[in-house]
Amino acid sequence: MMIKTKKTQNKKKRVYKEKEMKIYALWKAMPITFKELGPRKLRALGYAVDEELFMMLLEIRTEKQFAQIFGISPNTLDRWEKREEFKNLVKEISDMENIKKFKHDIDFNFTIQTMKKADPARVKLWYQLYEKWTEKSQMGLSPELKKAVEVLNKIIDE
Repeated sequence: MMIKTKKTQNKKKRVYKEKEMKIYALWKAMPITFKELGPRKLRALGYAVDEELFMMLLEIRTEKQFAQIFGISPNTLDRWEKREEFKNLVKEISDMENIKKFKHDIDFNFTIQTMKKADPARVKLWYQLYEKWTEKSQMGLSPELKKAVEVLNKIIDE
């Protein structure tokens, strides 16, 4: 028979105001730069600026303000943030919405800047990222070449 402790009971406890918790996770996952970009640039990046909730979340600056708008205690926000489920949700939203959406734009802009500036460090990085180029000193020796070097070293030593 398993004895339930407070810790095991809390893990199975249902989330208070689950819908609001998901909205809070979305707000936490939003990059700060979104608030600076404005609707026109966000629309160009493919975000749904016509959605009222999305635009409202962009206006919220602090956790306290979030709690007031959604009628939630700041203590509830703290409890949500401690839950593994919440942490995973924020990470999932962040990965899905931000990193993957921006990857294409970042790659494109990096390539454009590489073509414009053509500075050695940028060109080298471009080749490493997109052409899988490595410096000869990083390549190491193949097993066959290592054997050949050993044989030659033995011949030289004799």
